[in-house]
Amino acid sequence: MSVHGARPVHGSRRLAAVVTVLLALVSSVACYRAPVYESYTVEPPVALKDFSLVANDREFHLSDLRGKVVVVYIGYTHCPDLCPLTMSHLASAMELLPIAVRDEVRVVMVTADPARDTAQDMATYVHFFNPTFIGVSGDTEEVLSTLHGWGVSPECSTPKADGSYTVSHPATTYVLDRAGKLRLRMPSELEPEAMANDLQIIANERTQ
Repeated sequence: MSVHGARPVHGSRRLAAVVTVLLALVSSVACYRAPVYESYTVEPPVALKDFSLVANDREFHLSDLRGKVVVVYIGYTHCPDLCPLTMSHLASAMELLPIAVRDEVRVVMVTADPARDTAQDMATYVHFFNPTFIGVSGDTEEVLSTLHGWGVSPECSTPKADGSYTVSHPATTYVLDRAGKLRLRMPSELEPEAMANDLQIIANERTQ
């Protein structure tokens, strides 16, 4: 026996299912948080000038790494403090990344002291921290021209009695996305965990 005006049971169940789905969607939107970078972001992203220098005794172009997330650090092998610290942090950050993400990231160190750093010197230096790191040098004029194109002008201190000197260079590390555009500047004080966080965010953009 039916009651006049009563809603069919199957209709109530359908309505309940729809409401449940809608609530789930609202909840997922409310819980979404945009990725938060620890580094300085570059807005809008900048396409950096490509270069042709030397890595592992072969011609190397920055554009060869297009499609990868590229970390570029400008420093020199005789640096007493900032360079070894930064490279050590980058090596630790790479180890913190999942293997699949790690394979999508390349770390490149370009010398700011081409008068002393040969391509072999650079390769030996960066491989001490991680065998996948790429050390880049070349003819002094070409290296300095490349750095000037990036807005970097290294300056050497007055040589000491033993001929040693220091070289000024950026205290930040450049992070390029898969399209080769500058997206982040990592400050020198950034810890490996924060570096890994930012690199993973940029790498994950591939699927977006």
